[in-house]
Amino acid sequence: MDGESKICKCGNTVGTPFVFPKSEYSTFGWFLMMLGISHPPVKVVFRCEDCGEILKTVTDRKLLREYTYR
Repeated sequence: MDGESKICKCGNTVGTPFVFPKSEYSTFGWFLMMLGISHPPVKVVFRCEDCGEILKTVTDRKLLREYTYR
């Protein structure tokens, strides 16, 4: 689902205050994070806080570098 984001049933889109990115890390990534070393996530999911619907998923390695510190 990389690419275009959609509108959830609440009317929120990526960029509105109720949609937040959630980074998901590999086991090795979590290990490095626990040591205080930043590591790019394997996936970033944008989910609506109101209804829980996933609006966008990012898995492109170049784009994931933007979410390294989140």
